[in-house]
Amino acid sequence: METIDCYFVGINTVSIAKQRNFAKIIHGENSHEYRDDSNFRFVKCNNKLYTQSQIFELFYNDEKVSNSYELSVFEETFNSAIAYLGTYLTKRGLSIEYINSFNSEKEELASKLVGANIHAVAIPTTHYTTAFPITEIVSFIKKYDAKVKIIVGGPFITNQVRSLNGDALQRLFYSIGADIYVYNSEGEYALNETVKAIKDSLPLDSISNIYYKKNNKFVINDYYPEENDLDNNSTDWNLFANRLGKYVSVRSAMSCPFSCGFCTYGGRGFKEKYRYSSIETLEKELDDLKNSGKVSGIFFSDNTFNVPLKRFKDILRLMIRKRYNFKWQTHIRCQFIDEETAALLQESGCVQVFCGLESGSQKILNNMNKRATLEECKKGIELLNKYNIMSVASFFIGYPGESDETAMETFKFIEETKPTFFQIRLWWYAQNAPIFNQKEKYNLTGSGFNWCHETMNADYAHELVDKFYLTIKNSTHLGDTQNIFDMKNRGISVNNIKGFVDAFNNCVKERLGNPSVEETSCELLDKLRIAAKRCVVSHES
Repeated sequence: METIDCYFVGINTVSIAKQRNFAKIIHGENSHEYRDDSNFRFVKCNNKLYTQSQIFELFYNDEKVSNSYELSVFEETFNSAIAYLGTYLTKRGLSIEYINSFNSEKEELASKLVGANIHAVAIPTTHYTTAFPITEIVSFIKKYDAKVKIIVGGPFITNQVRSLNGDALQRLFYSIGADIYVYNSEGEYALNETVKAIKDSLPLDSISNIYYKKNNKFVINDYYPEENDLDNNSTDWNLFANRLGKYVSVRSAMSCPFSCGFCTYGGRGFKEKYRYSSIETLEKELDDLKNSGKVSGIFFSDNTFNVPLKRFKDILRLMIRKRYNFKWQTHIRCQFIDEETAALLQESGCVQVFCGLESGSQKILNNMNKRATLEECKKGIELLNKYNIMSVASFFIGYPGESDETAMETFKFIEETKPTFFQIRLWWYAQNAPIFNQKEKYNLTGSGFNWCHETMNADYAHELVDKFYLTIKNSTHLGDTQNIFDMKNRGISVNNIKGFVDAFNNCVKERLGNPSVEETSCELLDKLRIAAKRCVVSHES
């Protein structure tokens, strides 16, 4: 019988219909969670809900796609957590196996659970914001092997530990149903030690950064922030070469050099040191990906890839010199875009950048400790437009100090700077973010999407979000960022991509204007279908 020390389970993609149903059950139909989670992200066609990427695939392929069409982009994107953690464990003598997509490969998982000797199953949570996808995987595993140890770790678990009180955390852990939870922003050392202990039937009471059951309660021995060396622990893509798809995520840094007031990276007592790998390490990974002959698109997942700027420019020059010919996307700090950087971005194959601008009001940027000026951000957007780099500028409404005046400054900023795409949401109040320490200053109460402060409350802020979505004209609202990168990688022009997204938004706006009728009208569906077919022509030409 085959023995596997650690079996990784990739992403469990939850349909938009299920997402909305869960939010409705948990929070209520009138809740901000239910409205914010998906209101701008679906249309209804023939009594079925479709996201932007799903309806595009349906119409792009003449409505001849399988039931798994909505998974296409994720299935072609190799799970970065599996790649990194799998490399880490393999280098330390442990055997691994994995499925990249739970949805389409669950039968393979079932076969291994029944036919192999698996010591532990690990579930990364990089893409999850709720517990349901994790719980579904855990239940599936137990159906086929009730004794195998299940380990869950990653950003979802870390955020829950930092947000929930003791009783609530216990209830969450029991409801998910796993045996062990890794609590750390990194956690690979803890995972490795845990798998080794399970393999060798050793106790867990000497391992840091894990919650495990003891006397019918989940306990943690101790916590310390792991700082795993990025150069010595880079991903060995050769381990996964035979199963890579079109897209991969590559990480070259940990944490963030900034401490924005809303962000848990700069949270209360949890700030990790910003670290990045050498350019030589990144070069080795890119060489391996190119040599695989399979990868055409890369998402550099660093939170601020262009900081420090000199290193970023050196990376861009490396990509140009080595002629990797990848199409790629990343997160950047818009205020650090100069003419030289924009030109290098274009020449190196960058097609899309995410700009977390957050607000178009200098007052609110200052309140957030963004360490950016509006003029710098305007210049950055201008240069991205000049060099034909698609920009996705994200904003939220309602941060402490927000008022009608500052919100309208954001509205005007978007209209004047004209980013290719924009996203706008209600501000989420994370109580483990630095702003918590200023709650008395702003008379800030509540949490999550349910908050109030001295100048605004969540109800009014959500009205403004809806209003801006409906009325902004000079930029296109975007609900599905991965979809447009995939479209661009297929050779579809930016104009045709925007045309399709605009047609999708018009369907959404029709529903928002008449909430009692969810089904999109035949007229607008026809226009959406035509916009998708234009992309076929653009691609073929």
